[in-house]
Amino acid sequence: MVLGVEPGTGYPGPSLWLAPDPSKRWGELFFLCYTPFWLTLCLGIVVPYKLYERFTELEYLLLGLVSAVPSFLIPMLFVGKVNS
Repeated sequence: MVLGVEPGTGYPGPSLWLAPDPSKRWGELFFLCYTPFWLTLCLGIVVPYKLYERFTELEYLLLGLVSAVPSFLIPMLFVGKVNS
C-alpha cells in the first residue's frame, strides 16, 4: 500500500490517521472527541473570563478532576467491543 491506496485499485485503504487495530481505533476516536470538551472548558470559559484569578485550591482541584477523570473512567467503563 502506498500512501493509503490499495495496490491495483486506486481506492483508499485503511485510514492513515487512525490505527488499524479496532481497539486502538476506539481509544483514538474517544480522545479525539473528548479533547474539545476539556479544551473548551479551560481555554474557552476559564481563561477568557479570567475565572482563574479567583480560584481557590479547591476550585483548581475540581477543574483538574473534571478535565482529567473522564479520560480515565470512560475508557474503563465503556470498553470497546473488541476488548469485551
